[in-house]
Amino acid sequence: MEMKNVVSIRNAVALLILIVLVVLPFVMSGYVVSLVASILAAGVLAGSWNLMAGFTGYVSFGHQAFFGLGAYGTAILVTSLNLGEGSLFYSILFGGIVSAAVAFAFGYLAFILRGPYFSILTLGFSEFLYVIMVNTPWFGGAEGLNLPPVYVLPKYYMVCLVLFVASFIFFYWMRQSKFGFALSTIRQDEDAAESSGVATLRYKIVALTVSAIFPGLIGGAYVWYITYIDAVAAFNPHVAVQMIAITMFGGLGTVVGPMIGAFFFVILSELLWSSMPELYLVVLGITIIFVIEFFPRGIVVRAMEALKTEVV
Repeated sequence: MEMKNVVSIRNAVALLILIVLVVLPFVMSGYVVSLVASILAAGVLAGSWNLMAGFTGYVSFGHQAFFGLGAYGTAILVTSLNLGEGSLFYSILFGGIVSAAVAFAFGYLAFILRGPYFSILTLGFSEFLYVIMVNTPWFGGAEGLNLPPVYVLPKYYMVCLVLFVASFIFFYWMRQSKFGFALSTIRQDEDAAESSGVATLRYKIVALTVSAIFPGLIGGAYVWYITYIDAVAAFNPHVAVQMIAITMFGGLGTVVGPMIGAFFFVILSELLWSSMPELYLVVLGITIIFVIEFFPRGIVVRAMEALKTEVV
């Protein structure tokens, strides 16, 4: 009975938070809406990275590639066909499809490697895409691509919110599904999983493809929000570092960790940037080291364990 009460309270709190998030863009200033959208987007990106590193055991140092591919896919579609704001949603979807398709093809080549070799390959893949975009006029070259100058903050916020909720539901389902169990066996001992009949290559490719869809969609929405994209912004290693840091903040291999960790990380980053811009990265780096050293399972996981709450 007591467990049922805990679950009911948790569900009620989640519903209340969701209602607040839905209402927020109608009652708050543009700055607050933009900040919360950044938190939601960061949560989606971190959750996607966690799917590969936390659930599958394959650490990607170049996951920003899929964010950049989604951004460029959307931007190229809009600029090539001279589309307007009415194309926002399906152009974002197109960005996600481009990102997933490239990830699917890349997976067949990348998964011949394991461990640090795979990680280094993903970093090289992102840098390869950066060089291609910078040196190809069709992709805008070094100057980048410009979208129609329209105000889409409320729509951008809603897209981020929908993706945040959808990704959370998917990752929660995945962890308890046969698919999630297969990924768990790969993370623990891939050779044993393969000898037990698990189609490891297929599961890894599907995991990489799914983990690329959400960053691609976020990238497509982001390019509409800033109405411009270039290779520096699209394939910035800082995006991948943020995914990793948020996941470590929240809890690697958990569903709620990256989602809640995004809130603390983005707020902390904003406070540090506004109060000490010259020392922002130094203090943030020290904070990340402190968390990894003293809370290796993540602050969110540690807090939930202290409250005797089930960690998902």
